[in-house]
Parts: sequence; structure tokens; C-alpha cells
Amino acid sequence: MISFWPTLVAIVTFNAFALADLPHGNCLGDPVAISRSPNVTDIFVIGSDGLVYTGSLLPGDTTYNGYWNIPGFKASPCYPISAVSRTTDRLDIFAVGTNSQIYQTSWEPDFAIGWQSWTAVPGFRVHGGAKYVTAISRSENVIDLFAVGTNNQVWTSGWLPESGWGAWRSIPGISVPTNGSIAAVSREKDFLDIFAVDTSGYIWTAAWQPGDTSWAGWWTVAEGRTSPSGTVSAVSRSADHIDVFTVGTDENIYTAAWQPGFNGFQGWWPVGGPRAFDPNTPVTSISRAPDVLSVFALAPGTDDRIWWSSWSPSLGSWTIWATFDTYYGAKGAKMGAVSMAPDRIDIFGASSDYLNFRGVVTWEIDSWINKNELSPWCAQSNIMTLPVKGCPYY
Repeated sequence: MISFWPTLVAIVTFNAFALADLPHGNCLGDPVAISRSPNVTDIFVIGSDGLVYTGSLLPGDTTYNGYWNIPGFKASPCYPISAVSRTTDRLDIFAVGTNSQIYQTSWEPDFAIGWQSWTAVPGFRVHGGAKYVTAISRSENVIDLFAVGTNNQVWTSGWLPESGWGAWRSIPGISVPTNGSIAAVSREKDFLDIFAVDTSGYIWTAAWQPGDTSWAGWWTVAEGRTSPSGTVSAVSRSADHIDVFTVGTDENIYTAAWQPGFNGFQGWWPVGGPRAFDPNTPVTSISRAPDVLSVFALAPGTDDRIWWSSWSPSLGSWTIWATFDTYYGAKGAKMGAVSMAPDRIDIFGASSDYLNFRGVVTWEIDSWINKNELSPWCAQSNIMTLPVKGCPYY
């Protein structure tokens, strides 16, 4: 479910831990961005040392604050992380530990010590070597988690304020690769739809709604297929609408959609025109206003450029792929994206000057900002430094 912030709420600040620099090393995890209230963004990333780092942008800031290390937990270096805001100004983040358990920490304004101690989500271990956990909030103060279990099935658990974490349950019916990821979306309050790629590359979906005692599905998404090690991205651009994206077997990006009245998912339609992407390229999708969609991906090659395309009812079709900057990050990396205000998009990538200068490996998180569909993209080469000239969006 998509929420667009109509009014500004009170500014809150972190009880910050000591400031830290992102670690030098040969990698940095894909950054995750989330907005917990209007014009506020929080960034999370796992470094090459396995520690979790965070930064934040508050109303009136010209650069991000941070980084702070959230102490007491260590993941495998550069693993992904998942973040959710279950109500205004509340944050919960999740990551897989070196022992294959899923760990959680939380933050809210009333916590006197800032971030709470990391705790294991009980009763489950991911498949050995698995990196991904997916978190989503389908209604206020409710969290659902999804991960790949030791039997290569998708498993889920939910959290409620009054009872804590429930028992883990499998959603049987498909076999998912060990390092497979699950995309989750809430198209309406308390409705959940999840998507996964099976070991043959087919894309499947399952669903849950109030009153159900078990998950319904799995169904194929319009017989869509990608690489067995590929991914699927999902977004809800308005109530009861779902759009999914993947790189097809011909290396073009495609989309399928569902809305009331459809007999299952319809598609697959090409996005942005012909352009070859690596079969394992993650596609980042986001909706910055009702019924407006944007997708981002990295094309293979030496320039590592970011490519994007958008769709809205007024356009009637996807725009031709366009590029706006060179991204010196790891090939195949996933861009983080957030819409902290109506019609605005900020995207993020982990970048290293090593790819340019072959010197000391220094990692940073770069950002590209687009205020509205008619404005140009603006690059901020490091979110912890002053914006480049001509970047007025902060």
C-alpha cells in the first residue's frame, strides 16, 4: 500500500551513537532508503566489516546526518538489509546474521537510548548461504517477514504489538534458489501479495487477505520467466493495483500488472524499448504519486550508467530508456529508492572511487534526485558532503 504524506509532522532527532565512516574494503551492501514521515529519509547499509550503518535526512538539512554504526550485531559483509516503517516515525530493520538467523532492531522517538539492542527473530534460520529477508508493514504496527528456508520454500512470520512474533509457517508449492529474494507488496490494508522466482526461472505469486487461514497460491505471473538467479520487483501504485518487473530471458525488462477485473496477471509488456540488461540485474521500481511508475536499472558495460523509464496514465506508454549519470558501483547492484514527498524520487547507490582511480578503496553512498517529472535529475556525489552546484532540492 502506498502512502503519500499530506502534511509535515514534528521533526525528531536520533539519540546518535558515535559518528562513523563507511569502512574501506572490497564491497558495500546495497543501500536501503525509507521515509518514516514527510520529507524524512533514513538510509541503511551493511559495510565490508559486516556492521550496520545508518544516515538520515531531516527537513531543513542540506546534507545527510551520520553515519552512525548501530552496534551489537554483525552480518556477513555487504549483505542486504530490509527496513520498514510500521507507523509514523517508527523504524524496524532486519538482517541475516553470520549464524543464518534473522536479527531485528527498532527505533522510535521515545527510546531514550536510541536504537534498541539487536535481537534474533525466534524459530527460524534461513537456508545456509541465503542473504535476503523481506519486511513489510500491511497496516499500522504490523510487520510481516519473508525468507527462504532450509527446504528452499518461502517462509513467513508476523509481528503484532500485543503478542510479538508468531510461529514461522511455510508457503509450500514452489522451490526457490538458496539466494532467492521475495518481493512483497500491500495493495490495500491487511492484504499481502508476494512474488518469487523458482529454480527454473518462472515467476510466481501468492496472496493473503483478512479471513484467510492460509496463503492462497502459488500462481504463475502470466507465465513470465527470467534467469533462475534473477529477481522480481513489485509495487502498488494505487489501491488494488500491482505492477511487477523483471529482466526477461531475452535480457529486456518487462512488466506485468493486476487490478480488479483482471483474470489473473496481464502482461508481459516491454519497458522503455529494446535495451539489453544482464539477466541478473535487479530492477528498482517505485511509485511517487498515484498511478505514476518509475523503474531503474544498471546496464552492463564499462560506463555502468543508470537507466530509467517512467509510466503514467497521461503518458499512456513507457518512456524510452534514458540515462542521467555514470554510477561507479558494483555491477548488478540494486539501487535504493524512496519518495519522501509527493512527486519526488531520491535514488541511491553504493559507489567506490576504486573503479575510477585504482587507488585506495573508499566507499560512499551517492544520490540522484528528481523533484518532479518535468525537472532534470540532480546528482549528489556523496550524501555526506555539500550538494553539487545547481542541486536545490534540499
